[in-house]
Amino acid sequence: MKGENFFDGTTNITVMGGMVRVDMGVLVADPNNPNAPVLESRERFVTPLQGFIKMYDDFTKIIQKLEEGGMVKRNPDANNQLSS
Repeated sequence: MKGENFFDGTTNITVMGGMVRVDMGVLVADPNNPNAPVLESRERFVTPLQGFIKMYDDFTKIIQKLEEGGMVKRNPDANNQLSS
């Protein structure tokens, strides 16, 4: 592994021609409202659809383990979104 990058989340995901493009972002201060940070795109990674599906499966397994360990739980009042 060559390096490590930090991201707060995704800003966009698109699929074109069998490739998935995921735009990653970091929280930055909004000049108009410093108390409300905004997610700003910083970098994109591109992977074949099969690679994206594999990542999805891997993330799903990790989330299941986190739920089983009580580190995250689903919120039924928010469409079962996860929270820590």
